[in-house]
Order: sequence, then C-alpha cells, then structure tokens
Amino acid sequence: MGIVVRQSFLNLISIGIAFLIGAVNTLYLYPTFLGSKLQGLIIALLAISNLLQPFISFGTQHAVIRYYSKYTKKTDKDGLLTLSIIIPLVIVILFAPIFYAYYDQIRQFLFQNDQKQQSN
Repeated sequence: MGIVVRQSFLNLISIGIAFLIGAVNTLYLYPTFLGSKLQGLIIALLAISNLLQPFISFGTQHAVIRYYSKYTKKTDKDGLLTLSIIIPLVIVILFAPIFYAYYDQIRQFLFQNDQKQQSN
C-alpha cells in the first residue's frame, strides 16, 4: 500500500505543478506578450488540437498502454512502438495535401469575423 500512496502523492504534486504552469501561462504570459487577439487564437488552436489528437493518433496511445506490457519479446515491443509512430504519421501525410489544397478556404473560414470587423 505504501507504493500506491507514494505514487498518488507524486501524481498529485506533478498535476499541481502542471496546473500552476498553465495558470501562469493563461493569466500572465498570454495577455502580456500576445495581447487579447492572439491569446484567443492560441486558446482556440489548443482546443482544436485537443479535439483532433484522438482522430489523428487513431487511438494508438491506448493500444500501447494496453498491450505493451503483454509482449515479452523486445521485437514485439519495438514493433508496437514503431506502429504507434507510423499510424499518426501516415494520417498526417494523407491530410497534409488536403490542408494545402484548401488552405485559403480554411483561413477565410477561421478569420471571417476578423475580416468583417476590419472592413467596418
């Protein structure tokens, strides 16, 4: 039971430090160095990245957590880790041409409110 309590305490400390760093970034660094417009953009990009990450990784992080300890051979473990890198890379390579082909439309969609306000 001592190991569980120790790990829980260390996790609590590391999560507390992460919250503290996030609070300093959000409350002090973003407004000071980026201003209100860029702060909103950064927060929107972080939210979008958190939503897209499970689709881009295709759930490989969960497969690694679940199956890594079940493999006994080093080659099997290395194969799982290699696959966990290759699958998101393939998905990014497939979506990159689509992004570059529709870059202007994506940019106009994301900044349509900004353009309307500037023209008024």
